[in-house]
Amino acid sequence: MTTGLAIGLAAVFTGILSVDTLCPEHRAWVQILATAALIGTVIAAIGLVKQWAIAPVLALVVTLCGVAIGLLDAIHSAGRGRTIAAAFGILALGAAVVVWRQIALMRWDKSVRRSIASEPVVATLAEPAAESIDETAAPAASKADHTG
Repeated sequence: MTTGLAIGLAAVFTGILSVDTLCPEHRAWVQILATAALIGTVIAAIGLVKQWAIAPVLALVVTLCGVAIGLLDAIHSAGRGRTIAAAFGILALGAAVVVWRQIALMRWDKSVRRSIASEPVVATLAEPAAESIDETAAPAASKADHTG
């Protein structure tokens, strides 16, 4: 799922960079968002492939920037803008699922750590175990076996 998310981010941003039909004001906003999102996409794609902990959150932020770009583009070309916003919306849902799974794993890990920390320590290395052989009984047993 994470590799598909990385590929989807790269594909949609490549499509956005090939289209430039906005007015100067909206173009400036889109270029600012796209520059930040493009840098975030590269980092998120690498992080998703390498399983970095921050990568799903970064991918979610990048996809939300993409939705904003699509909405700005929809002012000038409704069809294309909606398509871009929808594509990033689908990727945002995928990123949200990955983030949700990561949060669930973090909660589980925290509960396991708490349960381990709350268990009492059974024995230490300095204390002899209760099942150890009595030192005085062992030599007597071996003498009885040999005298026989």
